[in-house]
Amino acid sequence: MTDAKSPSEFSRWTFTPVSLRYSQLEAFLELPNVIFQVQSIATTYTAPSGGTNNKFYADACGWDNNPLSPNYRSCIGPPNYSGGKAGGTVVTTYTVKILSTGTTTASTVILDFSGSSYHYNNDYGTKTITITALPPPLTLSKIANPTSLSAGGTVDYTLRLVNTASFAMTVDDFVDILPTTPANATYTTSSSKFNGVAISNPAIAGATLTWSGSFPVPAVQTRDLTFQVVLPNVPGIYTNQAIAHLGSNQIDTTTSTSDNVPATAAVTIQSPPLVDLLKSVNVTSPQSPGADLIYTIIFTNTGGIPATGLIVTDPIPADTDFQIGSVTTNLGTTGLTVAVGYSNDSGASWTYTPVSGGGGAPAGYDRVVTNIRWTFTGNLSQTSPNNTGDVGFTVRIR
Repeated sequence: MTDAKSPSEFSRWTFTPVSLRYSQLEAFLELPNVIFQVQSIATTYTAPSGGTNNKFYADACGWDNNPLSPNYRSCIGPPNYSGGKAGGTVVTTYTVKILSTGTTTASTVILDFSGSSYHYNNDYGTKTITITALPPPLTLSKIANPTSLSAGGTVDYTLRLVNTASFAMTVDDFVDILPTTPANATYTTSSSKFNGVAISNPAIAGATLTWSGSFPVPAVQTRDLTFQVVLPNVPGIYTNQAIAHLGSNQIDTTTSTSDNVPATAAVTIQSPPLVDLLKSVNVTSPQSPGADLIYTIIFTNTGGIPATGLIVTDPIPADTDFQIGSVTTNLGTTGLTVAVGYSNDSGASWTYTPVSGGGGAPAGYDRVVTNIRWTFTGNLSQTSPNNTGDVGFTVRIR
């Protein structure tokens, strides 16, 4: 026999007596049922050759167990093994579940019937077995999808159990604590599945979700518990954690039972794009008629995600004339492209083309232009130095 390993594990022991052939034969171990739970038995016999059994009792001859029968406790057939006898070298393999720790003794017993009499033998020795508690060979990880959102929305979470053992393990529960900062997350009703099959909603106490039941994980395989959570539209990092339990053992990211390392997953709700505008002019007051004023508008995205569809518009100051060809664009490393438009009706339309002397302005200027528009194509990054550029134009004081 070989020593067992740990509670909740399955172990296999082999017991090999050598015997003659018998009409009735039992060859077995005496195991304390407070420590061991027999899961299955497999027995082989060399007599008859190739004889097998799924228990330790061999009814070789076809035994009559009916106490009202005139043939009670005798062989009446049909035989279950060739010649109506079984024996030779008997190998009995036990697969047991370990129920608890401790030290015990497994003794061996052989009972048989042959020659019209019963026989008993227990001198095949004993085996001292020590059961030591080992951590379950399970780990838990957590996956979030997606890991980043530009606004509040639904996130799919996966709690993944990994069983590295050569035997199946069954988990009793999963416990997940939803994030409460920067704001409260909300579980999506009827979104829970285990191994792809819908299961009941968890018990919810505050931010704690608990799925209780029986969650088997086959040997050397993984199993997933999945569910959905809605995160609010409040920027920040949302981190939640999860554990599982097998009996009194906590299942987390390590196989050790002496630590506390829950599985975690973080999701970032990005701040929206925020484009700041800073406008300046190249001179100070006062200025005389005929002076040129050069205006510069710096745009910078200080938000959390890229800005798309950016448009900058600016009215021409009162009592000034727009200088033909004075519009500037400095896009730096933004990767943007730009189209410039002009309006002669305060922005109602953008089809006007400035002309020298327009509206009675001096040569090189246009008095009809009322507004300028810069329409950008591409995404303005939120990361320096790719998040800033500037535009500008020149007007003349009348």
